[in-house]
Amino acid sequence: MTIFFSDWMSLARIIIISIGGYLGLVAILRVSGPRTLSKMNSFDFVITIALGSTYAGGILQKKNSLVDILLTFSMLVGLQFVVTLYASKNPKFNKLIKADPVLLFANQSYLEDKMRHAHVTKDEIDSAIRQQGLSDIANVKYVVLETNGEIVAIPK
Repeated sequence: MTIFFSDWMSLARIIIISIGGYLGLVAILRVSGPRTLSKMNSFDFVITIALGSTYAGGILQKKNSLVDILLTFSMLVGLQFVVTLYASKNPKFNKLIKADPVLLFANQSYLEDKMRHAHVTKDEIDSAIRQQGLSDIANVKYVVLETNGEIVAIPK
């Protein structure tokens, strides 16, 4: 019954594609540099999901060869490199693909309109302040939601 076991070649293919795909992806990410593995903004998140989907699809879909998967990995990482390189040289393009930091707290007050728009609560801001070793909100000048989703408190 194929629901539990189809054949040994199918299992061998999964093992070979899994190992080859994994080693290939690690090598490609290693060559692409630390930017690919840095804290993620929404653009990086999309690339990460696409790589994971490609890897899983390559393992499970018999029509994809190891070369197909490695080429797809290379294309995705290469496209990310090209886009980030262009974004670093063109501020308008950079603004198009990446979010701006959002000021959430300033002048001893929560900026509730910006918090609501960014879907951030007072508790999350207070937690970020404590995590950064600031025990009293009076010692905080600004709190910013960074482009990678991290909430950063800037002391006075």
